[in-house]
Amino acid sequence: MKKALSLLLAVIMLTAVFAACSDVKPEDTVSTTASVNPDNTTQAPVETVDPHTVPSEDLTKLDFTGNTIHIATTNEKTWEFKSEGETGAVINDAIFRRNALVADDLGVTLDVIEYKQSGGNSTALKEAVVAVNKSGDTDVIDVVSAPSYYTSAYVTDGLILDLEAIENSHINTNKIYWSSKYYENEKFAGKAYFLIGDLTPTVIERLEVIFLNDKLAETYLKGESKSLYSTVYDKEWTFEKFKTLVDSVGDGASTGMYGCNLPSNSYSLDGMEAGMGIKLVEKTEDNITCLLNDEHNIEIVETLRAFYYQNPSVLREHNENYTAFKAEKALFAAGLLLESNGFIAANIDYSLYPMPLWDENQEDYISTSQDVYSILSIPTCAAPRAEMITAVLEDLSYRSHDTVYTAMYEITYSTRYSDNYDESKMFDFIYQHVDFSFGAIYSYVLGEVKNCPRYLLYPENAGTNWTVKSAVASSLTTQNKIIGTSIKTFIKKFAE
Repeated sequence: MKKALSLLLAVIMLTAVFAACSDVKPEDTVSTTASVNPDNTTQAPVETVDPHTVPSEDLTKLDFTGNTIHIATTNEKTWEFKSEGETGAVINDAIFRRNALVADDLGVTLDVIEYKQSGGNSTALKEAVVAVNKSGDTDVIDVVSAPSYYTSAYVTDGLILDLEAIENSHINTNKIYWSSKYYENEKFAGKAYFLIGDLTPTVIERLEVIFLNDKLAETYLKGESKSLYSTVYDKEWTFEKFKTLVDSVGDGASTGMYGCNLPSNSYSLDGMEAGMGIKLVEKTEDNITCLLNDEHNIEIVETLRAFYYQNPSVLREHNENYTAFKAEKALFAAGLLLESNGFIAANIDYSLYPMPLWDENQEDYISTSQDVYSILSIPTCAAPRAEMITAVLEDLSYRSHDTVYTAMYEITYSTRYSDNYDESKMFDFIYQHVDFSFGAIYSYVLGEVKNCPRYLLYPENAGTNWTVKSAVASSLTTQNKIIGTSIKTFIKKFAE
């Protein structure tokens, strides 16, 4: 279907473009070329596929018939891998089709094992991995799909395999269906343990983004609303630009109309801080240094404190109700992409934008997902089956690109946007800029370094009687020992 859509749009638009309700991302293009024989007769066009979009090898030549791959996940994330059949539900049906393709490609059966998740953690899942590793059983759990934040401790606890050390691995994280930046950023001492990609749709639904009410934009942004996409692509979508548009709406408390509606929790704060290039740690080949007191970090937190707590055009709510945005009383909203479900239910026509740059000198946009997205790993007990497991993971991610990723786009915009090229391009753009820092990935085992600047901006800590520099210094006084000890422990574990 991907090829057909691309070719059809190529005819319509006279250029090779990616599909709007996309089975393809911007780089994923298909082209045709016709060759001419010496006798001047033209042969049929030959279709070529961007090698970046397909596996490096023909996975269908691998035969694992009779094998079952056991995926351990949580009760809140089972839907990423389990589907009993097509029901008409967009995501469920995409998962079913994806799984069927993998079964046909490799001859394997997928078995999804469910463990209870509480908040952003699953103690039950970790205990199961520990128990299986101790038992020596090699075919009980093959893949662990767990909520990201606390799962970083699997590394320091020695529960999972170094993916770089697996011989004959079939995983190629440079392909479009993997997050290559995540994989490269997580590496330390030449080791890597986790994967995310098109097969982990919670990464998409938990992306932190900016929503714009399209109807209100016609009134408050006038002609500029139609050029905001270009503003993004031209790297002019800075925080100052965003704030100027928010401020232009005026004093919400007086008029009842706000420039921005957002929650004062990690569902917008983390994305804002990361998007503006906050620097948590610096790593070399054999060392990690905490950078919380970096002047740029201090300026980011000061700026966000003023925006969240002192700007009359901003309606800050402690939860994710988005009362003003849903009532069409706020021009922008900031939060998780999954909030689109509620906005669609409220009949809000919106468009998406990435979190803004700090300024035009920033290297690039940075998209991140809130802590509870799924990350994949292979437990140590599965080492004898690792080659087969990597083949299945590669095929799952590849097949997810044309099924699950497309379904996530569809539910984000509903059918109202299914033929909107600009919306599909921006959706791809935001996802392609997923770029978690090393400090964010391993925050939990690095003394919760990512949470320090976030906590300074929580309502209970964001009073006006302190400066960020002094607050950060005070915070570090109490946390330096924790962070320092955690970093030393982390480095030691990686060296083992």
